[in-house]
Parts: sequence; structure tokens; C-alpha cells
Amino acid sequence: MDHEPMQPAWVVPAALVVATAIGQLLTVDPWTDTFLAQIAWWPGAILMCGLLLSRKQHWALCCAGALLGSALVCASMGRDLLPYCVRLAGEFALVAVATMALQARRSVLPPHVAGRDARECNPARFVVVAGIVLPVLGAAWCVAASRQFDIPSPRADWVQMALGRSLAYLLLVPTFVALVRLTHGREPATGRVPSLLAALGVFALVGAWMSALGRGEVAPLLLVAPIVLLIWTNHAIGGAWSWIVWSISCTACLWLSTLGTGPLVHESERATVIHLQWWAIGTSVVLLLLTTLREQRGIAHDALRDSYERLGQLARRVMTMQENERSRIARDLHDDVNQSLASLSIELSGLKRHADASSRERIEAMQEHLLGVSDDIRRLSHELHPSMLRYTSLAASLEALCASHSREELEVHCETEETFSLSEQQKLELFRIAQEALHNAEKHADASRVHIALRRDGDGALLRIQDDGCGLPEDYASARHGGLGMISMAERVKTLRGQLQFASVAEGGTRVDVRFPVGGPVR
Repeated sequence: MDHEPMQPAWVVPAALVVATAIGQLLTVDPWTDTFLAQIAWWPGAILMCGLLLSRKQHWALCCAGALLGSALVCASMGRDLLPYCVRLAGEFALVAVATMALQARRSVLPPHVAGRDARECNPARFVVVAGIVLPVLGAAWCVAASRQFDIPSPRADWVQMALGRSLAYLLLVPTFVALVRLTHGREPATGRVPSLLAALGVFALVGAWMSALGRGEVAPLLLVAPIVLLIWTNHAIGGAWSWIVWSISCTACLWLSTLGTGPLVHESERATVIHLQWWAIGTSVVLLLLTTLREQRGIAHDALRDSYERLGQLARRVMTMQENERSRIARDLHDDVNQSLASLSIELSGLKRHADASSRERIEAMQEHLLGVSDDIRRLSHELHPSMLRYTSLAASLEALCASHSREELEVHCETEETFSLSEQQKLELFRIAQEALHNAEKHADASRVHIALRRDGDGALLRIQDDGCGLPEDYASARHGGLGMISMAERVKTLRGQLQFASVAEGGTRVDVRFPVGGPVR
């Protein structure tokens, strides 16, 4: 969790005084001509936004600030403050309880868009708590308190009151969180072209609503059009921006409906309000699900990428340990075993001088056998740890590798052109790749000819190993689907910052290409 910057305790409550006053004006002030006042109840949603942005120890101040802002509006209209404050205090208390139920740990953002933690992404909880339970309880409390204190209500019935609260929570709270995330840089930057296209989409949508199409036979399609726009916006410029686009589109549709135009205008005012509320709530829920799915996909993508990175690091660590172990074994073979074999050969030479003719022949045969074993150990030691890489070029080591594997049933040809400088690590990685490819051609491909080439390739270099064996299997996709040898080759190429390609040769066999960047020419 990123640490939020500390802010004075009075900042959010002070902002809530102003914001809830504005929200209360939109709800009850006569200049709305009573129509907009029936669509949504904003003070509760504004308070929830403030609570989400504050620490829990400051919630009492936030509720007091919201209550003060609403009370000031009621006082300016000459209303009796006590019954209105009791009704508002009860509903604000419900908002605080609902916000506590939504929050996970000490997050300052709601769980459905809290960040990159899958355990915090729970859109169902937000819809149930903020979209159903809280609006129903809030409307029930408002009706009960209004009857108890004989307070007039601008809304026609309990259903509209519940839908108005649900619309406010489902539209305003996610939009506010989107703005917070954009302000804190939690969303990637968007390009000018997608942003411009999204703005043009909103203008086109509003223009279609205002035209004759908004009242014609295609009006139902215009109600679905925002979802298509939001799907594209969510994919192209991110979930946070899609909420901004949706809030602008929804506000435009609500305002057009107050003017008597648009696809949601019906014969009666109540029917218009109900259709507006259900349309806005449904679209908000769809966008909430789209945003969550996008974030969960991002979480899965990040987790998969992190897993690959960890596996790559583990593979490189294992290869490093393997090289160290190979070096130790090669040193033991060369220094200890070969020295012991040399001592045995010397002792046999001493015995041969004092032996008879028949014994001398047997001793000579044993010495020849020891020499063969010594050569095999020397070759094995070189393959385990090619020490000549330190003192000679990669080309010389590859030629020695080809010579050691060439025999009657397998012809290994080497063509090297090392006119560029390589580091010790690059030499070792390329030698291991060639060694592994040669091993695969020899053991698994039943090849009779192998050609190894090292040469310049544009600004970089190319190591190519090609054989005439049985080729790649039909279900082969990439090095990740191969054996450990192919996986180790892929990891070594990553260390080289190069590219690894496997291909089947038309005339039969397999070609392995390793392209990698190199330094300047050898001087």
C-alpha cells in the first residue's frame, strides 16, 4: 500500500461542509424545478467520498461537517432545523457504517478500485452495500423520520427515494475514486488520440440524444451506446477515465431529460425519473464490472510477469551455481584425477623396465588405456569448464568443441569469424548455447552433420547451429515448451540481451539462431 501524504484533520470536513451544501441545494432547492431533485440524493454519496479519503479517527469530524453543510441549506430556506438534522444525522450514520463495511484494512480507497490487490477488488460487495442495502435503509429511515416529524419530501414515493440514493452512490463514489487515482498517478498516462476520440464519442452521443434520433425508433440503441463507448474507453485509456466519461455522459442525459428531450423522456414525469434512475444504475453496475475485470486482468498479467521474472532469476541463479560446480568438478578432474592417472602411468613405466616381454606388452596396453582415459577426462573437464575461453577466443573454443565431437558417424563443421570483442560472460553463455544445441543434435535429433557458424550480423553478431536431424516436433511452440536444455538456452540468451529462434529446415533438420549485440571490432 502506498503511503498517503499527511493532511490536516480539518481539510476534509471543511470541504464536506461546502460539498454537502451544494448537494443539498441540488436536492431540495426550487431552482431545480423539482425534477432533478427526484433523480438523486447527493449528500450521502458526498459524505461517503469524504470518509473514504479520511482516516477513521477523523470520521466524526467528517459527519459533523456534512451535517453542518446540509443544515446551513435548510436554515437558509427557513426550515425547522431540529427535525431535519435528526433525519440527516440518522442517514449519515448509516453512510458511516456502510463505508466501514466497504473498507478493507486501512485503505483510503474503496475496495472495488483500491489498487492492484485482488483481495481488495470486490465489486459485488460495493453493489450490494452501496447500491442496495444502504439506499433501502436510507430511504426507509427518511420516510419514517419524515412521518414522525411531519417533514415534506420532494420525492414522490419510497421507491424513487431508494433509487435516487442508489444512483448517487453508484455514480459519484466510483467517479470520485477515479479522480483520486488520476490525481495520485495510479493510472497510466493516456495518449492524445484516445483521449480526443473519447471526447468526440461523448459529443457525438449527446448530439444524437438531442437530435430527432433521440425520440425515434433508434432511441433504445442510443441507450445502449454509452456501454459500447465505455467498453472502448475502458480498454483504450483505462478504467479511471471511463468513469469520467460515464459521469459526463450521464449528467448530460439527465440534464437533457429536464429539458424534455432525449431517449428517456416519457409521458409522465414519474416514468421519466424511474427510467433515468434504472438506466443510470444499470450502466454504472456494468461499468463497475468492466473496470474490475480490467483490473483483475491487469493483476493476473502482473502476477504472471512477476512469476516469469522470478523464474528467470531463479534459472540464472541455478545456472550460476551450476557453472561454479562445473568449475570445481573440472578442476578436481584436472588437478587430482589426471594427476593420479599420470602417477600411475609413471609407475607402470617403472614396472615395464623390470618386466619380461609378455608383461611389458600388457603394461604398455594398460598405459595406452590410461592415456585414453586421461584424454577423456581432459575432454570432459574442458566441456565442464572451458578454461581456454579465458586465454583464447570464443572461435578457438568452438573449434575445439567441434573437433572433440567429430567422429565417423557425426560430422561437426565449425565456421567462425570472431572480428568483434566479447566479454568473458558472453563467451561462456555462447559456448554453453552451442554445446547444448550440439548435444540435442547428437542425442535427440539423430543428426549426421552439424554446422556451427559465428559471424557478424548487421550491428550485432549471429551464432547459428544447424543440423540435418529429424527437426522440431509438430507441437513445438517456443523454448518455454521444450526441455530444460531449451529453457536454459533461452535464459542464457536473455543474459546476452539477444534473440533466440528455432526453425525447421526445409530439407530436414533444425536451425538455432542466436542474435546478440556486441562491442566494437577487435584491434
